[in-house]
Amino acid sequence: MLALLRRFLARADGSIAVVAAIIIVVLGIGTGLAVDYARGAQTRSAVAQALDAAAIAVARGLATGEITQAQAQARAQALFEANLDNNRLTDVAVASFVATIDPRAGTIRLSAQTTMPSTFLNIAGISELKAGAASEVQYELTDIEMALVLDVTGSMRGSKIAALRLAAADAINILLPAGGTSDRVRIGVVPFSCAVNVGPYAAAVTNGGVLTGTAEGFWTSENCDQRSAATDGRRNADNLNPCATERTSSVYTDAAPSSARFATESTWCPGQSIVPLTNDRNTLLTAVGNLEARGYTAGHLGAAWGWYELSPQWSSVWPAGSDPAPYGDPDVRKILVLMTDGMFNRQYSGTSSATQATQLCTNAKSQGILIYTISFFQPTDDQSQRPGAESIMRSCASRADMFYTPESGTELRQAFQSIASSVRQMWLSR
Repeated sequence: MLALLRRFLARADGSIAVVAAIIIVVLGIGTGLAVDYARGAQTRSAVAQALDAAAIAVARGLATGEITQAQAQARAQALFEANLDNNRLTDVAVASFVATIDPRAGTIRLSAQTTMPSTFLNIAGISELKAGAASEVQYELTDIEMALVLDVTGSMRGSKIAALRLAAADAINILLPAGGTSDRVRIGVVPFSCAVNVGPYAAAVTNGGVLTGTAEGFWTSENCDQRSAATDGRRNADNLNPCATERTSSVYTDAAPSSARFATESTWCPGQSIVPLTNDRNTLLTAVGNLEARGYTAGHLGAAWGWYELSPQWSSVWPAGSDPAPYGDPDVRKILVLMTDGMFNRQYSGTSSATQATQLCTNAKSQGILIYTISFFQPTDDQSQRPGAESIMRSCASRADMFYTPESGTELRQAFQSIASSVRQMWLSR
């Protein structure tokens, strides 16, 4: 074929020369079309990917409150252009960019047109190529109610409580980032040891510290830490002891306190009181930053009060803005994170703490509450407790992949970060 082409081009008569010239032009245009078409296809693919990435990022930002509706379009265009730059498309110019955001429908649609100079098609008078694409993301705007139930018992002293403070703060910062204004995420904090400090809510849920033994009461955590019994009795602003323990009836339910209220008589409980659901990150960060370690492990009390913070039955107890949404609301996810570093070993009614915790977890899950659990054992801990502790945590978790077993402070932080990130995830579809 090459020999035939050479002979053809060597012909000197005019008709052949004209035909040859036409063929050369056609071949040149065809080559230019092929080259520039490939460049255009590559650019369209890059534009589509940049739009997809920008749409997903903006959807997440809107859902978590990191950005507002007013900021969404500018953020989308900035992210789109940054993604194009990352693909080194330096000769591509953005001719138009349109963002259509419908928060009611939960959709974001981005479209863009770009231009770039042609390479070979200039010989045909085509100096510019256009490439456009569109991307649509559908997302959920789901409210989050999450209770952080944190073990602050004596075995958490030292580096472990320091790691817990950082880990809990990590979760709060992921879900309520600095500068955010989201009212879609509310978090509560429930520190527990041998009792739970109900703080300013003691008057609303107790009988003034008198153990009555009536229908709706808490047994008390008297002498739950013998080392501090004589010196560490706590009182709230109303001079009530706020250290609550087990109920005497409605034991495994989230029933609100009745007229019989709840009784407390503890000599010691965590210094940090519970924090009901709030989106005030400073309040939450202060609470976890003040965690102190002491006492025995009544883990079932933590599980119970974590459930109460998420229960609509308790709306009348919690302050305005902290009232939980009804069960079954499709726009709300209720999440309980239960963390411990040991075996549940303190109870007051005769039924073991482990048995009570397992039943409380089962009943809370039946109301649609998702439970993440963390069993934090370091190599220096008493490993004889580990099988029993992990069995409880595994049973309480809603799924196997929602059960974590960190063995260091770093791994504990990674566990909280993983949980917060999974909570933050949205279901996205193009």
